[in-house]
Amino acid sequence: SGLDTDICWMCEDRPSETREHRVLKARLDLIQGRENGFVATSPNYRPTVIRGTKSNVAKFGRTMCQICNGHLSQPWDRAYLDFVKRGLADPNLYRGVTSIGWSKLFPAHLGPIPNLSRYYAKNIGCRLIDSGQKVPQQLISYLNSNTDVPPFSLFLVEEYAWLDEIERLLDNRWDYPTLKSNYSISLANDSSPELVVGLFHEGPYAVVFLMDSMLGPVHNFAHEATFQVNSRS
Repeated sequence: SGLDTDICWMCEDRPSETREHRVLKARLDLIQGRENGFVATSPNYRPTVIRGTKSNVAKFGRTMCQICNGHLSQPWDRAYLDFVKRGLADPNLYRGVTSIGWSKLFPAHLGPIPNLSRYYAKNIGCRLIDSGQKVPQQLISYLNSNTDVPPFSLFLVEEYAWLDEIERLLDNRWDYPTLKSNYSISLANDSSPELVVGLFHEGPYAVVFLMDSMLGPVHNFAHEATFQVNSRS
């Protein structure tokens, strides 16, 4: 359940000793205990019932060192968890909204939240390694810098048509996180992908990751004080 590497892909220096969760453990804990486990999809797309967040199915292989997957990236994890909790607390937060500011979501926070962007970038990096691909050097540089401009786009998309149908059919079980980021294209077998697309569902909304070497970054909502809310419909 996950590809192991000798050296951490993020620092490219220290031994890989830790396994990152495919979905943040604290995020999975939010849905633990409501039923007898939950269903996850492994890298070969075979549905598996997870009984606990310590299951190997819930994790990538050993691809990160303790520092990169520890205190260095913990602020990114917290930013993601706060963002998710805010959406779960108010499922209609983005309904009928075309733009919103971080100060609306978090009154004490007036500016952008780049740590949220870095969480998604770290997850994409782990997924690329897990599928046997290289992580683009621009992505690694971004994660190791507090000042670099993100080399990818990040879009927030509201999905209330999907949410309303899920609530109708599945008795309000709309809060399952699902992640799909296996779409990537490399021009050569030994090169990093030229195009990476990641789709992160979080119930009533989704976050779309797009890294295109030809197009370049267009828009990253985590790096903007006020950002656009796109509609899937």
